[in-house]
Amino acid sequence: MKKVLILCFYDSFFLTDLEKNLIQNGINVRRLVTSSFNNNQKKDIRRINRYIKKAKIKNIINSVSLILFLLKAKEEIINLHFIDKRTSDLLYLVSYLVNKKIILTFYGSDFYRINNSSRFKLEKIIKRAYKINFTNKKTKEEFDLFFDYKYSNKLFVVGFGIKNLEVIKAVMNKSSKIIIKEKINIPPEKMVVTCGYGAIKEHQHEKIIEELVKLNGNIKNKCIFLFPMTYGYDKEKRIKKIRKLLEKTNLEYIILTEFLIGEDLANIRICTDIMINLQTTDQFSASMTEHIFAGSYIIAGKWLPYDTLLEMGISSIFQIDSFYELNEKLTELINKIEKNINEEKILKNQEIIWYLASWKRNIIKWLELYE
Repeated sequence: MKKVLILCFYDSFFLTDLEKNLIQNGINVRRLVTSSFNNNQKKDIRRINRYIKKAKIKNIINSVSLILFLLKAKEEIINLHFIDKRTSDLLYLVSYLVNKKIILTFYGSDFYRINNSSRFKLEKIIKRAYKINFTNKKTKEEFDLFFDYKYSNKLFVVGFGIKNLEVIKAVMNKSSKIIIKEKINIPPEKMVVTCGYGAIKEHQHEKIIEELVKLNGNIKNKCIFLFPMTYGYDKEKRIKKIRKLLEKTNLEYIILTEFLIGEDLANIRICTDIMINLQTTDQFSASMTEHIFAGSYIIAGKWLPYDTLLEMGISSIFQIDSFYELNEKLTELINKIEKNINEEKILKNQEIIWYLASWKRNIIKWLELYE
């Protein structure tokens, strides 16, 4: 049985689902959260108080413990998810001491949200890597261009599946947008406009709100603006800031603060008429993909790498070049929705998303990546 060690800077439901699907397909998998490693714990996923990194001596002990763990690991494949400098430097050292196949999986911000100098510092581990994976074709191409095509032969695109698609599909089969809006206390005649999907400053809520307050009064009154802020690295502070900002406006809004799963999450996707996604960078947005599957129109920044979705025929993404174009596009889509809901296009989008993001298809590509 093939053995794979998944190293991740932070844990996520994507990795939980990946592990589950790999095990179901005969792969022996362990996960290790490197940002919170503690060698004294016996669980596969080891955690330690994040404040430990403030103490230099503890950080050194932490790093040595991780190196010793990797040297003793029996897995022949080590897949690092989210490429942070500390873990990649340690893995680089380990790669000279033991014979392992190292696979790097870039998430997006680990490439986009660092400067060129930091990117070049990652080249040590990039050279040592057996394969380098991306969840988005455009990010792979930009990476390839940045490193002057030196590593083209070991670049791959393998994405995660989205298990929520099955839940959304089940809810849509037994209910409707109008019924769901009433269920969550939103007037059925209101257009639900969802702004971003997390309590993260990179989602640029301030700039979105700054434009929304300028909307034509008639259009504004037709809408209720939904701000999902159920997770984020500085969640409480972020919620407080955006709430204070919204209180000064005449927008009708709801801020979601409780983490949602299952049908509750599906209801938000389905009741949304338009989703605004104007974050600074991205590689793969499961939230946006779920919105498309549920029938939402998407207003996305043209700077975001969603070419694959467009090339595959997704017809519900409308790109804008700047925030100044937001209100015009929002007005256009509201008028479009009021005139006609194209069920045929929604079904076509669902077919494409199911093909692109179902685990049934994606797990095959992960198994091939680990060959």
